[in-house]
Amino acid sequence: MEFINGKPLFQPKMGKDERNDAINTLVKLQCMVHKVQAIDQSKQIDKMLWKIKQTSHISEAQRNQLLLSLERLDTNCDNLCHGDIHPLNILYDGNKHWIIDWVDSSAGNPLADACRTYLIFKQFMTRQAGLYLRAFCKEANVKFEDVLIWLPIVTATRLNENMDDKSRAWLMNILEQNS
Repeated sequence: MEFINGKPLFQPKMGKDERNDAINTLVKLQCMVHKVQAIDQSKQIDKMLWKIKQTSHISEAQRNQLLLSLERLDTNCDNLCHGDIHPLNILYDGNKHWIIDWVDSSAGNPLADACRTYLIFKQFMTRQAGLYLRAFCKEANVKFEDVLIWLPIVTATRLNENMDDKSRAWLMNILEQNS
């Protein structure tokens, strides 16, 4: 980040039109990323399996249900997925956009990647979550439910991350509501 002289996609005090433009830019960039085949990348599904198996925040019954769902949803996709794309991970230098922070990238299903972005919006930029989901579904020509079916799995994988108790409780609530 320190080598790119750019500003994050979202800025404080942006107007409604600016936020909508930023969301549309994020979606277009994310869909461009998803068009890349990433055969040599680590598998998204393997990362998700590991995170679900490792989390101590869910019951054994929840874990088993999530693993069954993950097995059912695995379509063996090899699309490049960023794994953490959100407005702070896209910088604009005045000429072009830079997607940064690729540590969670993998070969996988773009719908799961979009669901993670939706969950991040829902948690930190609540009012823009629905706008993001509508824009993504329109650009990718998919249905809301095809993205949201991933919500319990993506939520469970986030529980394994370093966060405060309030954030973890919020995620547990999302998991309970969507399992």
